Amino acid sequence: MWALIRLDKIGDLVCTLPADSLLPSHEKKIWIIYDDLKPLLENRINSNQIIFRTIQRNQSWRLQYKQLRQILHENKIDHLILYYGPWWVGLAAIKEKVKFRFSRYFKPWTYLFFNHGLRQSRSQSEKHELIYNIQLTNNALTKAQVKPENVNTSNLKLQLQVQSPRRLFEKYNLQHKKYLVIHPSMAGSALNWTSQHWSKLIQLCLEKYKVVITGSSADESFLNQLAVDKNHSNLTWSVNQFSFYDLLGILQSAKTVIAPSTGVLHLASSLSTKCIGIYPPVLSQHPRRWAANGAEIFLPNVNCPAQKKCLLEKCPNHPCMKLINPEEIFLKTQNFMDQT
Repeated sequence: MWALIRLDKIGDLVCTLPADSLLPSHEKKIWIIYDDLKPLLENRINSNQIIFRTIQRNQSWRLQYKQLRQILHENKIDHLILYYGPWWVGLAAIKEKVKFRFSRYFKPWTYLFFNHGLRQSRSQSEKHELIYNIQLTNNALTKAQVKPENVNTSNLKLQLQVQSPRRLFEKYNLQHKKYLVIHPSMAGSALNWTSQHWSKLIQLCLEKYKVVITGSSADESFLNQLAVDKNHSNLTWSVNQFSFYDLLGILQSAKTVIAPSTGVLHLASSLSTKCIGIYPPVLSQHPRRWAANGAEIFLPNVNCPAQKKCLLEKCPNHPCMKLINPEEIFLKTQNFMDQT
């Protein structure tokens, strides 16, 4: 039995799950993820063929470690691939005597706890995150002397499907494919557009379309800066209102989704909804690595010197995100919304 582990955020897991297609069908596998992300596996197309177990995110590492050991023990795991997770994943694998332990070699503890691995320079963002994970999986199978499944990796993507959220349609007066979703915040995971630019885009869209604004409690401080009329007849302000399942339904039934580099954009793409992504040019945040599959990408046309974080006033291009204007995004939005 193979254990595939990624203890991370939404977008990271979306860019990892399709890599399991390389495991031959006769090889049994189980995904181990954080509990708040289980809708990704429950609503994955052909989910009845997927086994998964969850670890509670909001508890101490010792309890998480204990949970993981129990999962490994109960499922008699003999092969394990760690795509991303804390150090105690490796310790649990050793304690449960997992024979084949594979990880990306990037920190000292990965060399200590894992007997097979691959070095990848992901910080250079030379490839997409999914490609890195496909290469990691392929290398693990090769090391385990298992022939990878013959799949076209260039077309791999996570595919989700949920039931139509009729209850939400009635509550918010929405119609299938007759509205757009704008998700302006990403809780600081990457450089974002300014609140003024988001406000202008929302105002333009409200003149013509029904708009649903989404966000979590972590986004509220940024969203409260938006200069928009929350009582506008075309606006549904649903910040901190949707469960993960509700959000999936709302994204799937939207005609278009607009968001910065965040998990919501990856979800919309996985639900086959047309989406527009606003990305920063910082190397570690670049769409070359983090673009949502099939999304229309907008990126400032600058030569960015930053590696991990925006250099702010130290950069001659600052503030480069203002180079993407709301009118440009609105034109593309109109193109998507008016398609039959």
